[in-house]
Order: sequence, then structure tokens, then C-alpha cells
Amino acid sequence: MIPKISIIDDGIIKPSPFLIQDNSMNIMEKARGERLILLYQNLPKGEKNAKTLSELLTIFNPTGEKAKSRTKLLEQDLLALYSLFGENSICRVPTWSDGTIAGKTPKYYLHPNFTLDSYDTENLFSWEMLDKFTANYLPKEIHNTLTATIANVKNHQNLQYQASQLGQWKTHLYTLPSLLQAPKYDDTILNTIHQAIITRKRLKISYLAKWETQPATRWVYPNGLVFIDNMIYLTAFYKV
Repeated sequence: MIPKISIIDDGIIKPSPFLIQDNSMNIMEKARGERLILLYQNLPKGEKNAKTLSELLTIFNPTGEKAKSRTKLLEQDLLALYSLFGENSICRVPTWSDGTIAGKTPKYYLHPNFTLDSYDTENLFSWEMLDKFTANYLPKEIHNTLTATIANVKNHQNLQYQASQLGQWKTHLYTLPSLLQAPKYDDTILNTIHQAIITRKRLKISYLAKWETQPATRWVYPNGLVFIDNMIYLTAFYKV
């Protein structure tokens, strides 16, 4: 059986013609929230690996575009991360507390002991519910990362969490599979769609409307995924 993905008006996206345009990645092009997370994940760890803004920009803005404005943006992002997480998170040489750095070339690094794997009870419950109810919807690698992170946190906070009201509630919430038989989806197709959505790239598809006999080739702008029972619907725009 050829894997198919239904979209909102019941047309079909076929797997063979899939293509993502411009697959290059640039952290400084991302929206602020995603950019801050990526910066945290990719900053050099430890003072001996500290890098200047210029060195970091070479990594995070490999195309070299808008170098001046993105240098300023990167500096603001690093300050925002420091303000959010405190002294022993995003470090600077000279230190943040030294004040003015006029005439100096500061370097930045992630404190080697800093981690985001510390959650209070409410946050841990929220992450567990997200894991439970999105298990079949998120891309596999993201869901696996989420599950591993939650397991790691629970290893450190398990007794406290299990004793809390929220920790007890999770054992009383269940998800049941739909009675509707889900079609077989090709992982390559889903991965391509996921990447196109998250990187805001166009998709080239072979589209067959239910009232037509021959598919038409279209470039579409994917917007998101809708899950109804076991069916996955891709919402997208295209120029008429």
C-alpha cells in the first residue's frame, strides 16, 4: 500500500516528489524563542572554550549576512539568557558584574555545571502530560528527547514528585486509541513535512484532489498539522 497523507480538503500528498527548498540552517535567522534555545544548546562549555562575539557569529551566522545587526542581536540574546538564568549559566570574560567592557573583547561560554534539567512539580507534570498526549504526534527524535529528559529529572526528584498531588494525578489520566484504523505513514514523508514546517520552507507536492483523475504539481507553504482520531491533516497555503 502506498503511504498517503490527507490534507484539509481530502486531497492526497504522494511521497515521490517531495522536496524542501534551501535546506541551510542559520540560528540567527530563527524567531527569538527558538534562537535562545539553540544558542543555549550550542554555546561552548567551559572558560577554556570561551569565544568572542565574532567567533560565535561565524558559527551561528555562517552565511555572514547582516553581520553588524546580528552581532548586536547575538549580544542581546546572550545578555537575555544571562538575565534569565543567572550568574552561573551564561558566563562572560570579563564577568557580567565587572560592568563596562569598553576597550575589551569579551568572550562567552556556558558554565559546565549549568543545566535546564531542574523543574518544579508543576513543570514536571506539564512535561509529563505533554509527553503522554503527544507521543504519536511529535517527530520521533523530539519525542524521544522529551521522554529522556523527563526520565532524567524524575531520577533526581522522584520521591518529591510522587508525593505531590500533581504527581499522583498522572496515574488517573489515560489516553485511549481511536477506533478508526490509522493509515500507514512513510517516515520519510513525515520527516520531510516536519522539517518544512519548522524551517518555514516550501514543499513541492504531487496533489490529487478527490474529484480529479490526475495529480497536479504544486508548491505549498505548510502551516501545521491537525490530528483528528488517527488521521493526520496537513494545513498549507499555495498561490492560485
